[in-house]
This record gives sequence, C-alpha cells and structure tokens, in this order.
Amino acid sequence: MLTLNLLPDQYKNEYALEQKRRFVAHVTIILFCIAILFNILLGSVYAFVFTYEQSLRQSIETQSSTDTVKRLSHIEKKVRELNAHIGGLTKIGEEIVLLAPVFEHIAQLVGHDAYLKNVSVDAGTKTVSVVGFATTRAAVLAFANALQKSDFVVSGSVKNPIKNILREENIDFNFTFTFVQEKNTTQ
Repeated sequence: MLTLNLLPDQYKNEYALEQKRRFVAHVTIILFCIAILFNILLGSVYAFVFTYEQSLRQSIETQSSTDTVKRLSHIEKKVRELNAHIGGLTKIGEEIVLLAPVFEHIAQLVGHDAYLKNVSVDAGTKTVSVVGFATTRAAVLAFANALQKSDFVVSGSVKNPIKNILREENIDFNFTFTFVQEKNTTQ
C-alpha cells in the first residue's frame, strides 16, 4: 500500500511532530503499565514473605516456650558449664609434674657407698638439687657419671661443684640438674 502525503510543508512538519508525540505517549503508557504490574508483583511477594516470617516467628515463640525446650536449654547451659570446668581440670592435669619418677630415678642412680640427705625439686624450672654423703670420692664420681648418662636428666645440665671431689673420703656432695618430665599417662 502506497501512502502519499500531499500536505503543505508546514503541515507535514506538524504531522510528523504529532506522530512522535503519540509514539512517546504510547511508550510512556506502556512503561507505566509495566511499572504498575511490577509493583503489584513485588507487593504480593513482600506480603507473602512478611506473613511467612510472622508465622515462623510465632512458631518459634510457641516452640521455645514449651517445657521440653526449657529443660533442654537448661541442660545445654549445664553442659557448657561442665565443659568449661573439665577444660580447666584438663589444663591443670597437663601442668602437673610427676615427682615420684624423679625420686625413683635418683634413688636408682645412687651407689652403695653414697647416701642422700636432701632432694629439692623446683617444678616450675624442673630443677633438682641433690645433697648427700659419700664414703669415697669414687662413689661421688660414679653418681655424677650416672647422672650425666641418665635419660631423665637433660644432657649438659648436671652441675658438679669442685668441692665434691676435693676430699678423698667422707664427702658431702651437692648436684644440681634439670630433669625431663615424663608424660602423664593416667588420664
């Protein structure tokens, strides 16, 4: 189909302008309708989510107010408190230094000609001070050698004062060393 526009030039421009106005008006109306539809859909989704959230909140409130939930939350609180106490006891148990094995090892290393007078232990630094009496210098040297070769003494930590071997007989000796802590296996 062929369309001829026989209008004068002034009316042709007005006609083109009128067509453009109508097109803009139609597009604006269509966009406005789409925006209204979008807002209606968005409002319905909001209403659905809002009612769903309200029903969940009421459900949680009714469930949390039952006696069973109250008892379970009380038990859960007590379990947390017990876990905290057990954690503290475990930490204390790990920090305990077992002294009986230290005394046992020292007693096994002392020869027949030597006697212990005093054994002092500093658990914080794991330092042991041994004071004793030996009838001969050989007994003192044997005890010092046994301490240095022992596996419960930190190597190189044995302090052997020179006064331990100045006399030949009836010697009061003194040794200081650091011990290796044995693991507590009773847990």
